[in-house]
Parts: sequence; structure tokens; C-alpha cells
Amino acid sequence: MQLKINEKFPVEFSEAGTYISFEDNTFYAVMADEFWSDTELKLFKNKKMLIQIVNKSDQLIFLLSVDGVIETSDFYFNIHDEEAFVKADCYNFCFVLLDKNSVINGMKTCTLNKATSAVITQILDQQQSSEYDEEVNLKKLAALQKQFEPFELQPFALCEESH
Repeated sequence: MQLKINEKFPVEFSEAGTYISFEDNTFYAVMADEFWSDTELKLFKNKKMLIQIVNKSDQLIFLLSVDGVIETSDFYFNIHDEEAFVKADCYNFCFVLLDKNSVINGMKTCTLNKATSAVITQILDQQQSSEYDEEVNLKKLAALQKQFEPFELQPFALCEESH
């Protein structure tokens, strides 16, 4: 997927929120909001992104933060929701900020190191080998989100990287 600042994201988002998907060896974490201020976009561009990986209740959770712009945000990924997931030694990661029109206002990309990628693969192997019921999974997800604010999941991080 080729993405560029100030261009439309290939998927329309009708409301603000966070979304994550996987394509071409890349996790795409998308945060949609009404608008992003010039100050927020400048900080997003210039500050480091912290990525933390959590495994809680069979959920692979990416915690993302960027100082001064994004407090800790959570992105829940389940391999059963993806049509074509391919394991890799090192995964790429792309964090995208969209405005209300699904236009890309900010973007950070990186390649995760082998150790972090191995943790992700291990969690996804566990997910794939367990029975999956979408309704049960949605209930687990809702319970986790009710029990923990994203920053409260940070102590459970199995690994983290800063880019």
C-alpha cells in the first residue's frame, strides 16, 4: 500500500477512532479524528513513537504513544480478522493520522526489530492455534477495554521499541 501525506487513505472511516490492519508485511495502525492541529502534526513528525506489545486475554495489543500528541492508544489485532497474514522475521509498522475526510495528515513508519517481531509472531501463533468465535472474542475485547485504560496496559508490555 503506497501512502502519502495529504492524500486520501484507501479505506474510508466514518467516525473517529483507532483501527489496525495488516498488508504486505506491514501493520497499519490508523487513528482518525476530526482534525489535527499544526502543533500536533509538528510534534508527531518530530517526536519519537513508542510501540509496546501486550498479550492479554489472547489479544495482541499494540500500545502507541508520541510525546505531546498521542497519549497511550491501544490497537487490538487478531489474526482471525485478517485474510492473508504472512509471518516474517521483521515486520514493518506504519502509524497514520487521518482527518474527518480520511486524508492522511501524519505518518510514521519503521521496521520492528527481530526480537519484537518474534514476540508478535508468538502471540499470533497462539491466537491461530486456539479456537475462534467472533462473538466470544468481541466480548473479551470489550471486557479488556472496560477493565483497562490504554496506559494501564503498559506494565504488561512484553517488549517495546522507540522510533
